[in-house]
Formats: sequence, structure tokens, C-alpha cells
Amino acid sequence: MSSADAEAFEKKVDEISSQINGLIKGTVTVDDVDRKIQHLHNADSVKAREAAEKAEALRKYGRPGKGNGEGYVLFCKKCFTEYVSEVESCGRCGNKKLMARKERLEGLHAKVENLQKENAAHAWRKDKWERWLKSRQLVPKSKVINYQKWEYWEPETDTEEEGDPIVPNDDPNFKALEQDMKERNKSRENRAMTARKCKDRGNALLKSGDFVGAIEEYESGLEFQRDNKALWTNKALAELKLGRFEQAADSCSKVLEMVEIFEDGYSQSADACTKAL
Repeated sequence: MSSADAEAFEKKVDEISSQINGLIKGTVTVDDVDRKIQHLHNADSVKAREAAEKAEALRKYGRPGKGNGEGYVLFCKKCFTEYVSEVESCGRCGNKKLMARKERLEGLHAKVENLQKENAAHAWRKDKWERWLKSRQLVPKSKVINYQKWEYWEPETDTEEEGDPIVPNDDPNFKALEQDMKERNKSRENRAMTARKCKDRGNALLKSGDFVGAIEEYESGLEFQRDNKALWTNKALAELKLGRFEQAADSCSKVLEMVEIFEDGYSQSADACTKAL
């Protein structure tokens, strides 16, 4: 019995005791006692009915959740709802392909493993980038690599369709990974959004014949997203319009170099590579 139930029971006992004492003293009648008992009985019935309705609503419509905790049986990935008992379909969105808790947790653990692999691949690409810089003699005499600038070259990764990354609640070891992924995704999204705005402004200037202004916008966008191939190829086009052939060739080379370093072959970015060639 919970503390609230115990308190309610004690209150009921006190009320009945008060009615009995009133009968003994003659301050209340038998009818008064009957009405009081009926009132208490009705109140209990209302509470029982409300509890039953609440339990039925929970069974039918579930509860909001991401499936990374305990106390549920089925999970709807479509609308992020947890069900505490077996149901044929989601009462909120109608989805009939519900996941068992074991399946959901296995999926979350797999995502964490993929994140760890991505972090390892991230480190590998960083090392490859450093070695490529050295081979091109772009490393300053201090031998210090500006990894913050390198981050702008890091290829975009697919984001989780569910929104924020989700990791098992009961494993504190994953919390740092979760926070790191959130921060990196947010930073990448903000940089990409700014780069797209610069590209759009540059395209408008290019179309109007302001090639110098277009190049400035493309270069501004590249400060936020160095791996945006469209910015490089559009910049090269504007440079060709101005007769800056060496600069145009350098811009095109950047696209081919990125593909060579970060992608397996040229088919993944065939359109950009064709423009660069």
C-alpha cells in the first residue's frame, strides 16, 4: 500500500469513527450514517473506475518514450510510443509493425557500436588527411595541424531519422558518446546551413553576372563547409568567367582530391567529378 492509499484509508476510518461516536452521543441519525457510508462507497467506485480507464488508455494508447528504458513490452518506432502490454497495432498512429523491447534495445546497442566505428573511422581519416597535407607540403614549419579547419573537410554523415541520438538509459558509459554525437551533429548542421545560404547567394550573383561577388560568397561558404563540392565547382565556373584559369583549375582539383581521399572511387560523386574535369 502506498503512502497516499494509507492516508486515504486512515481518513476513511476517522470519518466512520466520527459517525459512530455521533450515533452514541445522539448528534447524528442512522440515516446520516447511511448517507455517509453511501458517499464513501460512491467515491471508491469513482476512483476505481478512473483507475480502470487510465489503465485501459495506457494499454490502448501507450506512453511517450524512446524505448531505451524499462517497463514496456512493445515499442512503436514511428511515433515513439511504449506499450506495457500486447497490442495488435499502435493506438496513436496505427502502425502495425511494433518492436519487442529486446529488438529495440538490440537496435540501440547496434547504433552505439556504429558510432564507435564511425569515431574510429573519423580518427583514421584525420590521420590520412594529415599525411596528405604533409605530402603536399602544406604543413607549416611548426608542424602543427589545425584540426579545427580539418573538421570542415569531414564528410557529412547520415543523421538518425528519429532526431536526437538515443542510447540505453541503463548504461552510463554511453552518455559521453551521446552528448558528443549531439554536439557534432548540431555543429555540422549549422555549418551546412550557413554554407547553403552562401551558395544560394553566390548562385544568384553568378546568374546576374557579378562573378566577383559570386566568388566571394562561395569562398565564405567554404569557410563553413570545406567538403561542399558544389561550392568548389560553382566557384571554378565563376573564375572561368573572369579568365582566372589557374584558380579555376585549383578549385576543380580540390573536388577531385576530396573524392580521392574520402570516397571509394569517383562514382559516389560522379556529377561533381564530371564538372571538375
